[in-house]
Amino acid sequence: MATTTQIVETYLEPSSSTMKNSSGELPNPPLTPSTAEKGVGQSYIQAPPPLLTRLFYASTIAGLQGALRPAVWARELHRWWYGHSHTPDIVKTYEARPALPVRIFFPKSYDLTSPKQLPCMITVHGGGFVVGQGQDDDVWNRTFADRFGYLVLGVGYNKAPWNPFPGPAEDVASLVLAIMGDGSLPVDKGKVSLLGFSAGGNLAVAASQSKEVRGLKGLGWGLRSVVVMYPPLDFTVGAREKAERRRHYKGELKGVRGRPSDLLLPLAGSFDWAYIPYGTDKSDGRLSPGARIAGNVLREELPDHVCVVGAELDMLAYEGWVFARKMAGLEFPRRDEEEKPVGRKEVGKEKGALVGESDDGEERFGFLRVDEGEEGQVRSVKWVLVPDVVHGFDMHIPPGIVGDEEGWVDGNGKGGMVMREVVGWLEGVVYEEDEGEG
Repeated sequence: MATTTQIVETYLEPSSSTMKNSSGELPNPPLTPSTAEKGVGQSYIQAPPPLLTRLFYASTIAGLQGALRPAVWARELHRWWYGHSHTPDIVKTYEARPALPVRIFFPKSYDLTSPKQLPCMITVHGGGFVVGQGQDDDVWNRTFADRFGYLVLGVGYNKAPWNPFPGPAEDVASLVLAIMGDGSLPVDKGKVSLLGFSAGGNLAVAASQSKEVRGLKGLGWGLRSVVVMYPPLDFTVGAREKAERRRHYKGELKGVRGRPSDLLLPLAGSFDWAYIPYGTDKSDGRLSPGARIAGNVLREELPDHVCVVGAELDMLAYEGWVFARKMAGLEFPRRDEEEKPVGRKEVGKEKGALVGESDDGEERFGFLRVDEGEEGQVRSVKWVLVPDVVHGFDMHIPPGIVGDEEGWVDGNGKGGMVMREVVGWLEGVVYEEDEGEG
């Protein structure tokens, strides 16, 4: 009988079946790379794993969702009883997705009677596509709104496995459209960004590729930028391979930062199984824009400005770097070339600090590329790798859970610096042309 380890490590076999979405229609046709690019005989079709593996994945997802439900209730009860300084000003629902309330945060300095329009940041929570709530990002959303004067709207999505790909991305796209069409909100429709954390980052990239969302640009407004925080962007490579080849391990650090295995690895297989239906081409650009495959997602399919933030001690950082380089038109390692982890082997000497734009030839800690599109519009790609932090470093996870108070302080400090990096890029690059016109 197979052991648990053998079950988790089982590779998926190719399949030729085709998966329809919940409405019975075929999803948008995937942008399939050439056979030469993929490698002769290589397939990225999601196939059913062996029965024991399926049972393991299903029980893991059911157990996780069941365990987190009372924890969420307890958190909300505590906030209701004792009060919470990071609550939204409004919680609103839209006809497009009435079961997915939108949490709206006005800057504390904003006069609600003012006609002034505000730059807008729409955020998408993480949770491996299967768990998570809009409330998870309340601290980040409130902090960003108050500190930088943005209108912040937190959106959610229906969870896998009941709502697999491309359902969650369609949920996000529908809510973006509803927000953009809401005349009661003081949204400066020329200054709207979509930001996603973890799985929400993947959904932000996929939703921004939606034909309807992209169509807003033809009206003179729409998504100006997409910002993704430590997102999963490559499902063509298995989780164990990512964990073994795509990150450095720094044993001198404490808690989860110093573990010899990646924080996400135990759950990654279950998350992927729940989200990706059998028969799906995992090289589809809406799933794997960070795959080492040329042409599976086109620069023109995304907003003019793209920002990618990675966590150095995260097995997902490498695919974020690849995605940023692809979007910037830079060289990236192809599938037959050796992978080198982003970052460095040494622990950073300065706590709470970012490295900035890299001085190495491959710019693994950071770069900014600004160019002119085919129609004369300014486009940019920004990459930031946050040193010595793990996945979710800026989510204010209690130090007792991560086992590292020093890492908790360091991560939250760097989270604040990332906010400033993003706003500096938005104001100095993305919206600079607007200010000049004004």
